Amino acid sequence: MKIGKIILLALLLLLMGHPAFGQSITMVTLGDSLTEGAGDDGIGGGYPARLLSMLQSLYPGSTLSNLGISGDTSEDLINKQLEPAVSLLNAAPAGNLKIALVWIGSNDLFGLYEWVCEYEYGNNYSACEEATFGYYSGNITNILASLKATGSQIYIALLDDQ
Repeated sequence: MKIGKIILLALLLLLMGHPAFGQSITMVTLGDSLTEGAGDDGIGGGYPARLLSMLQSLYPGSTLSNLGISGDTSEDLINKQLEPAVSLLNAAPAGNLKIALVWIGSNDLFGLYEWVCEYEYGNNYSACEEATFGYYSGNITNILASLKATGSQIYIALLDDQ
């Protein structure tokens, strides 16, 4: 879970340097099992659970809603997580800093190489990758635009090499 520790450290450093130090934060996290916390060695809650305890000590009254769902693709995130995230951010108390964290795409890649390229593209990996990258890119653009419209700061994690 080394990548999770790196993300936590980076987020805390970013937040500590923010001019509103001590201001309450309304944060939502969106993603797949990496966000939900599936398989977290009994700890559970993914990186968001660890982040919330740190946030509350630095930013009293902060809330964090972990919307991550194991197995979700970028399309699933749009269909299941995006609307609740936008609602939570739009309903944040006046004066709260609003932050959205997005970490999605692992399942897009797993599906791509497990069955999409084989069954839909006859193992033509070049055509398969080009087409599905276009879908994923469009989904990410949609997700980020919707979150940006709430006035939130948005942080998107890069996928690790799985």
